[in-house]
Amino acid sequence: MRGLVPVAKSGNTTEDLIETLQGRPFQTDSLSVGCSQAKVLDGNNPDDNSSADNWLASSSAPDIDVVLVSLGVNDLLSPIRESHWIAQQARLIKLLKSKYSAKHILMTAVPPMHCFPAFSQPLRWFLGLRASEFNRKLVSLIELESECELIIIPLMPIASDMASDGFHPSAKVYRLWGCAAAKAIEKRIESLQHR
Repeated sequence: MRGLVPVAKSGNTTEDLIETLQGRPFQTDSLSVGCSQAKVLDGNNPDDNSSADNWLASSSAPDIDVVLVSLGVNDLLSPIRESHWIAQQARLIKLLKSKYSAKHILMTAVPPMHCFPAFSQPLRWFLGLRASEFNRKLVSLIELESECELIIIPLMPIASDMASDGFHPSAKVYRLWGCAAAKAIEKRIESLQHR
């Protein structure tokens, strides 16, 4: 069994996932999508899909059992409109299914920005509201897509769970995130093995 794990943020999450999945009867491949390569994915360039589309289109295309898409803070901090953002996610899902033959696509919810201590009020409130709206639209999209699932990591970041900058999660949170994502991946792979 093969899995593709695109992570658009820190490598910590990828490392935690791979560590958690080691020893399982399937192969993991890690594909890290950097900010310069994934403008469309992180919303830095909402009107130009060419960078990420070209990068994904030119990547090798093995058949993939499970894909994990990690959505993060950059999605919310960009000026992208919700309608453009959700259209990008729909294009990504379509590409993962058509080019990579992804059997399951797991997408993480946008983080609960209203809890991030680095932002003062009313910015924290506004970003929390924006995160809720993005997640609502993501739920609606995933309900329409077969073999897609939203993973909500049950974490409410508090100051002690954040890195010293107050903006990024601590190593503890990355480990918890990685374990939750790994469990979802394992569940999907087990369902494929029983088909």
